[in-house]
Amino acid sequence: MHITISVDILGLVGLNTKLDALLTAIDKLFTEVHLHMAAIDDALNLLTAQVEASTTVEASAVTAFQGFAAQFAAAAGNPAQVTALATKMKVSADALAAAIVANTPAAP
Repeated sequence: MHITISVDILGLVGLNTKLDALLTAIDKLFTEVHLHMAAIDDALNLLTAQVEASTTVEASAVTAFQGFAAQFAAAAGNPAQVTALATKMKVSADALAAAIVANTPAAP
């Protein structure tokens, strides 16, 4: 009885080469995904900070306007006081408008 066994070593080497190339491509893909996720995290952190800053400014503006309304109501019978409050409100409105312009990003 005669038994012949042949092993295709070249086929295994080719398969290993293909597997190595595939693993390298997968590793590169994971690296790119990680970089993109880091960029998304950075952008989300910036957006979160801007939303918090905007919310704080908006709340301050609401408080200021409510204060002006109360002061106008209290000064209703005194024209000089009303004029002084109107001037104070204009100064505050101008400062708020300037802050909005200064902190609004330019359109892309």
